[in-house]
Order: sequence, then C-alpha cells, then structure tokens
Amino acid sequence: MFYNHHKQTSPQGTQQQPPIPSLEEVISQNVKNTQGQIERLTKEVDEMQKQYGVCMKNLEVQMGQLSMDVANATRPGFSRTTLDNHRNETCKMMEVKKDEEKGIDPLTT
Repeated sequence: MFYNHHKQTSPQGTQQQPPIPSLEEVISQNVKNTQGQIERLTKEVDEMQKQYGVCMKNLEVQMGQLSMDVANATRPGFSRTTLDNHRNETCKMMEVKKDEEKGIDPLTT
C-alpha cells in the first residue's frame, strides 16, 4: 500500500490547512502575553511590598515594647530612663591610672 505523508486530501480532493499567522500577528500575541505577565508580576510585587511594610511596622512595635521592658527593669546603679544626647556628642574615653602607676603613695596622701 502506498502512503503519501506529505499531502492528505479530503474526499473532495482539496486540503484544509489552518492559516499560517503572519509575523506581525505572532509578535503582537507575544507582546500581549508579555504585558499580561508584567501586570501579574507587578501586582505580586505590590502585594509583597505591602506585606513587607506590615512586617516592618510589627517589628517596630515589638522593638518599642522591648525597649520599654528594658527601661522599666530594675537594676541597681542604672537609670530607669534613657537620655537623649541633644548636643550630639560622641563618647570620649578617659584613662584612669591607679595611684601606684602615677607614682603617688596612697598612704602619704
């Protein structure tokens, strides 16, 4: 039996092939698909940013609660409140030497 793999004919002898889309149609469809993907990803990013904002706000609240707990903890020798450094000074190191290192006799002074 002979098979023709290249052409299949209908009973009337004409071949029905789907129309081949033009290059413009293919590009247009790809652009639409890409735009749809971009819109979907934009919505996902917006939702993630909202969730991130909520998480950061929760962390700020928790840090505030922790700082209040630490400030209210009673420790001898420590102030219960913090003081702002209004003059924006930096900490300075002081060197304290023992009397012996200074050459001073603690018994005579």
